[in-house]
Amino acid sequence: VFSGRAQTFKVRGKNTAIHGMSYAKPEVPDSLLRHYPPPVEGAINIGLLHTSLAGSSRHDTYSPCSIADLVAQGYDYWALGHIHKQEVHATAPNWVVMPGIPQGRHINEAGSKTVTLVEITADHEVTIEKRHTAIAQFERIKVDLTGVLEWREMVERTRAAITAKQSGVTAEHLIMRIELTGETPLSARLRRDSDVLREDLRAAAIDCGQVYCEQIT
Repeated sequence: VFSGRAQTFKVRGKNTAIHGMSYAKPEVPDSLLRHYPPPVEGAINIGLLHTSLAGSSRHDTYSPCSIADLVAQGYDYWALGHIHKQEVHATAPNWVVMPGIPQGRHINEAGSKTVTLVEITADHEVTIEKRHTAIAQFERIKVDLTGVLEWREMVERTRAAITAKQSGVTAEHLIMRIELTGETPLSARLRRDSDVLREDLRAAAIDCGQVYCEQIT
């Protein structure tokens, strides 16, 4: 819909203007906000912008800008992209929201994933609702094997950790990375029989339901 230049589209039959521009380049070190037009007078104004905001250690810099600058633009609602975590940065009268992502893609995007449903009335009142949408949820699980003597006990302790983690999972499927920690006489055997370890813990995960063991460390 949008090109590499900032554009405004009017929603047919609605007094609403949507301002935006496309994600045209993989890196944009300077703010694109200066290209956006002022709000359309009397209309509901919604801005779409791909931005890293003030920056994040886990994300590349893309069109950095401040929340204060977004608020000063005067739009009713800013729908942002780039950082895959739902966060409300400003509320009425000029909302600034990073909506999150509907589905995590790998272990570094662990946790429940959501989208943000937004409703705006003719009086410019905004309400938002977080909705869980992920089919699969990635999680890291640490299992302390301190003092564990038997292989069966190691498996059971891991199964218990998986069951405990499941209580906070909102998705249908759980994809996990298991980290075994602590001092145990089983240490040498765990390293030697890593293939057996992998199969036994994956079987334990399957016993817990829709669970897949992605990696064991």
